[in-house]
Amino acid sequence: MTATEPQAGVAAPRRRWSPFTWLGVVLLATAVILGFLGAFLTTMRVRSYDPVSVAADGMTNLDVDVDSGDLAVACGPSESFVLTQKNVTDRWYMNAEGGTVHVWQESDNNWLPQIWFFGKPAEKAALEIPQSLCEQSLTADLSVDAGSLDVKADVDGATVDVRAGSLSLAGAANAVTANVAAGSADLNIDDAEQVAVEVRSGSVEGAFTQVPEQLTADVGAGSASLALPAGNYTVNSNAEAGSVSNNLTIDSSAPAGAIDVSVDAGSVSLEDKKKGERRAATIQ
Repeated sequence: MTATEPQAGVAAPRRRWSPFTWLGVVLLATAVILGFLGAFLTTMRVRSYDPVSVAADGMTNLDVDVDSGDLAVACGPSESFVLTQKNVTDRWYMNAEGGTVHVWQESDNNWLPQIWFFGKPAEKAALEIPQSLCEQSLTADLSVDAGSLDVKADVDGATVDVRAGSLSLAGAANAVTANVAAGSADLNIDDAEQVAVEVRSGSVEGAFTQVPEQLTADVGAGSASLALPAGNYTVNSNAEAGSVSNNLTIDSSAPAGAIDVSVDAGSVSLEDKKKGERRAATIQ
């Protein structure tokens, strides 16, 4: 027997995986498990629901509260308020009480984490306002804690409260009050006679097609940019550490408007509407 020949009855040594090979296997298995887990959690959190409707008779106010999702509000041909939702993580609800239509969110799966391995599904939630109430018949109370709210409707008056997230309001309104703690509000308003804007640390951008009789802007550390048409304005401003920029066009033959501005550490910009070229959206 030569030195190179294996001895009879002795097994050849078994090949062992290196630590790096084992690490690769573990990582691959972990990725597969997490993928299945992510798909399962996505399925558990995302839901679509049947439309919900509320009769328009006797309704004079719309109250919308957005916690974390995205909601679009617009006028439509239906004779009722109609709420539709698809691929939502937090369910939307609607009811009517004492002349007010309430729309809000509640989570049915608070115990499930929001893990989106394959991207968050396109969430679509929409509220249709009956056309019969879209001619400045409703008052609107609009609140956003997080997420976004997009409203295209003509209302009698609107109160906007943004604590975080974003809100967009386009249409006609006799009076608008906007309070922004954080986040942003975008206002494109026709026919506003009374406008009040308060900003703590967020931002407001507004465009108005009519000279308001009274406009007040109170800004802390945030910013407000307001575009107005030419008018016979009286502007009173008080800026502590912030700034006020007045680029309005004064026209003594135009309607009179009173503007009061107070700024702590933020900024307020009053712009001529022709320069800003931001127009209120036409509501269909």
